[in-house]
Amino acid sequence: MCMSKHQLLVLSGALRAFEAAARHQSIKAASNELHVTHASVSRHIRALERQLGCRLFERHYRSIVSTTDGEMLLGAVTTALSLVQRAVVRLSGSQRPNRLVISVDPDFAGLWLVPRLAEFHAIVPDTLVEILAEKGANSLHNRHIDCAIQYAEAGLKLQNSEILFRSAYSQSALRV
Repeated sequence: MCMSKHQLLVLSGALRAFEAAARHQSIKAASNELHVTHASVSRHIRALERQLGCRLFERHYRSIVSTTDGEMLLGAVTTALSLVQRAVVRLSGSQRPNRLVISVDPDFAGLWLVPRLAEFHAIVPDTLVEILAEKGANSLHNRHIDCAIQYAEAGLKLQNSEILFRSAYSQSALRV
């Protein structure tokens, strides 16, 4: 698909508005972060939804919740922004940034990890976070991965792991 420069600029604004709204789960918080009006963020998101032909958020009174499609797009946008940030750092000639590669279940990434990345970057701004959203425990033996967050059966003893929390619905636990 070919896009004109104007269409790319509109898409860029829409993706920035979408990413901030999805991360905060709030149009108001996104508009505050981007220093634009609430209406501007809403228009960008609606235009993006029309272009994609799907709803990215469930809208409730004074709140929004990402749909499955919204979570999928958020993962892609977050990864893309991380790649752009890495390229800018390399091209600017500054020091190579610290890098943290996290392997994580896609659902956990979208619902828990990605919404907390802004807070992490505020604390550690010079660290690039790369998220590998993947199912299964194959990442434990990949030397390029710094950390893995996975679901595991309760009681399973794994070396160098800690239980983050237990599931209330099953006998599984989330381990890092």
